[in-house]
Amino acid sequence: MSDYTYSIKEICEGISGLSGIGQADSIIELAKGQIFGNYEIFESGYKGLLEKKILKHYYTREICVDDIELWKFRMNNKMNEIMPYYNQMYKSAKIDFQPMEDFKVTEILDESVNVIGSTTGTLDETVNVTGNNTETVNGTQSNSLSNFKNTDVTNERNEESNNESRHSNTPQNGLADVRNDKYITTADIDDVKGNITEHNEGTENNVSTANTTNKTEGEVNATNDTVRNNETSGSVRNDTTRSNSITRSGKSGGKSYSEMLTEFRKTFLNIDMMVIGELGEMFFNLY
Repeated sequence: MSDYTYSIKEICEGISGLSGIGQADSIIELAKGQIFGNYEIFESGYKGLLEKKILKHYYTREICVDDIELWKFRMNNKMNEIMPYYNQMYKSAKIDFQPMEDFKVTEILDESVNVIGSTTGTLDETVNVTGNNTETVNGTQSNSLSNFKNTDVTNERNEESNNESRHSNTPQNGLADVRNDKYITTADIDDVKGNITEHNEGTENNVSTANTTNKTEGEVNATNDTVRNNETSGSVRNDTTRSNSITRSGKSGGKSYSEMLTEFRKTFLNIDMMVIGELGEMFFNLY
């Protein structure tokens, strides 16, 4: 608890709704937007980072008045008074240079070339083209194809056959009696004689005839007269400027590199702490 007014911790916890020193970063992040107003700063993206450093530095310190809104007013008024100066310091700290060089000279050579001229020209051209083309084509084509085929074929054949069959139920002397027509019971004798004549006669006649006649007549007459007349005139102006530069840099003498490095280190500035130091009067010095 504060002894006299309010600490930054109490103000930020009341705005954020959080508490506990372990959550200081989150509490400050939520509260800083309602504590600081608008003021000039060299780079808009750096505003939130600087405000967080200020609140964290004075997090356990009490404000110099017992009215929080009055303190916010004085705090933002102080920021608007000091930041124009410190913005210049921030910008100068971003200048890039070579600390181990004590001179840098750039020579610039400008050269101008002017060319002025004029041109005039006339061109007359006449082209005559006359042509006569006559073409006649007469043609007749006749094709005739005839195919005649006659066929006459006669085939004649004679056929003769004799079949005999003998049967004996009681042969006396075996097959010899049967062969000699003795003691046969039945006999079948078939005599076949025949004369077959075949005669084929045919005639085939194919006739094909084609006649083609082509006739083309034409006449073409063409005349083309062309006249061209061109005239050109004008002026030409060419202005050319060339610029060349030569830069020389280095160390000419006088100081040693260690002396130059020592002087360079003196230029290192913690500008954030300078701003924080300027705001010390916004808080009680009893703590």
